[in-house]
Amino acid sequence: MRQRRLAAAFVLALGASCAGRPQPMTTVAPTAQATPSGTLAVAVSAPGACRGGREHCAVAAAMETVLFRGVPGSGQPLPLVADERTARDAHGDFITALTSGDLGRQYVLRADAGGDDRSYVVTLNIDRLRDALVREGVIRRFGY
Repeated sequence: MRQRRLAAAFVLALGASCAGRPQPMTTVAPTAQATPSGTLAVAVSAPGACRGGREHCAVAAAMETVLFRGVPGSGQPLPLVADERTARDAHGDFITALTSGDLGRQYVLRADAGGDDRSYVVTLNIDRLRDALVREGVIRRFGY
C-alpha cells in the first residue's frame, strides 16, 4: 500500500540542500492516500545532505509546496499564497517560521517515511494553516 501511495505521487528531487531556504520539491500528482476533511497529504523528497534532518527538510518542502505551488489534483490544487515575493516581503518572518522554523510543525499531523529514506508523505492540517495565514494578514479570508 505504501508503494502504491508513493507511486501515485511523482516528485522531482531538486539537488538543493536544506541549508537556508529549503528548495521545495515539485509535486506533479497528489498522494493517493485518502485524508480526512481539512487535511492534505503531500509526497516530497528530502535532499541527501540536509541540515536539521531529512524529516525537517521534507516538512519544509511540503509547506513550501502547499503555500506557493499547490498540489494539482488534490483538494488544494492552487497555492494558498498567490504572490510569493509580495508575501515574503511583507510577512518574511512569519513565512520563514512556517517553512523553516518550528511554527510550521504545529500544522503537520504526520510525516511518514516512504519506501526509500528520501521520500516522505507529509500530512498537513490545511484548515488550521489557512486560518493562521488569514490571522497574520498573508491572505484574505475568502480568497487571495
